[in-house]
Order: sequence, then C-alpha cells, then structure tokens
Amino acid sequence: MPRIAIVDDQEEYLEEICNLIEKFYFKNGIPYVVNTFSNAQLLLYEMEEKLYFDIYLLDIEMPGINGLSLAEKIRSMDDAGYIVFITSHLKFLINGYDYFAYQFIPKNNLKKKLISTLESLQKRLDIEGEKFYQICTNHRYEKILYKDIYYVYKDEKYAIFVTQNGNIPIRETLKNIYKDLEQKEFIFIDRGYIVNVVHIMSLYKNTIYLRNSKNLKISRTYTEEVKKRIHTYWKEHTTNGRDIHT
Repeated sequence: MPRIAIVDDQEEYLEEICNLIEKFYFKNGIPYVVNTFSNAQLLLYEMEEKLYFDIYLLDIEMPGINGLSLAEKIRSMDDAGYIVFITSHLKFLINGYDYFAYQFIPKNNLKKKLISTLESLQKRLDIEGEKFYQICTNHRYEKILYKDIYYVYKDEKYAIFVTQNGNIPIRETLKNIYKDLEQKEFIFIDRGYIVNVVHIMSLYKNTIYLRNSKNLKISRTYTEEVKKRIHTYWKEHTTNGRDIHT
C-alpha cells in the first residue's frame, strides 16, 4: 500500500492533488494512504517519529521552509522515498535534481502530469514490493523483502540479515547469497558485508552511513567499485531532466 505525503501551503492545491490521487487509485483498485501537510515543519515532525512515505509531493514555493530545503531534510532521513516537486516556476528545476527528485510537475499541467507520474511510480513500487530473498531448508521456508534488508554480514558459519524487522540468521555463504540477490541493489563493501544500496544515506571517505543510523567501513579493495555502484544506482532512480517539458 503506497503511502503519500503532500506538502502545499495552498488549500486549493492540496484538495485538487488529493482528488486526482483518489481518482487514480480508485480507478486502479489500489489501496493507498495520503497525509496532507500545510507546511514543511508538520511533515518533519512526523518523520522525526520515523513515519516515512513512499512518495513525497512537495510544493517548492512555501513560506518558512521551502520545497527544496524540505527535500534536503527528507533525504537526510529517508533515501528510499520518491520526491516529486510541484511548482509554478520551472526556474527551480536544476536545483531540484540535487535531491534526486523523481519528477517535476508544473501546476499549469497538474492533472495530466500527476496522473502519468503516479502510473510510473506505482510500477516501480510494485516491482520493489515483490522482490524478496527466499530461505528454503528442510525445516524452514521464509522470504525476506529486499526493501527490508539493510545489510548482510558473516558471523562464523552463519550469514546474518540485518532487516527492519530484526536480525535473521541463515547457514549460508555470503557468496551464494549474493548470487541470489538482485545485484543492482546489493554490493559487497568488504569480504564480510553485503549492503543494500537503497538504504545508503551517504558515503564519506571509507565509511557508508545507512538509514538505520548504522555506519560501516568499506574495505580499500572495494572502495572505487562501491562509489561507482552507488552513483549508478542513484542516477538510475532519478528521472531524466528532458522529461520535465513533456
């Protein structure tokens, strides 16, 4: 079920966006949750309580904390959600891509552009929600959603999945686990660690910082490859700037 946050200081736009979202999800028979916020700080209060969203629809021009500043704060807490800017002025577009925005929607083309954006986002969310690692043994069948995995590390004869729901041990080699994982999303940062790129918040020198507040050291052997993979993944998960004029 997609969770959507809308932040706009103008009531008429909040209502219009909500109506368009309702029509889209009702037509497609998809359950959803929408939270509306009349200013950026109200959303940040929720996020400080660990309430994150799949999609953030942000007005850029707002009093106090504007949409671009809000996007920066969102990215410091949540690197997985999709940010969509809604604006009356396209002059803000270049700066917006600093925060890995998925799309920009001009307010004068709100209906057409929002619907097409929701369609493409829902396809991505469906794919992300379906991916999982499967554990099959004589006594155990279990699946671990990719999006829930922070990282996997070696502990003697076991591999430990560190997830949003706790740690899950499995008697398997990291090499075999890596073969079974979607390798665009998972990378070795050390012989004993596999990390989910989705949850990497930042990289500084030889350390990566994860969404769960954990930081892990990158082995010198893997440093350049890790940088390349992170850059590639982030780049692929932003929309091409040329699309904003269609």
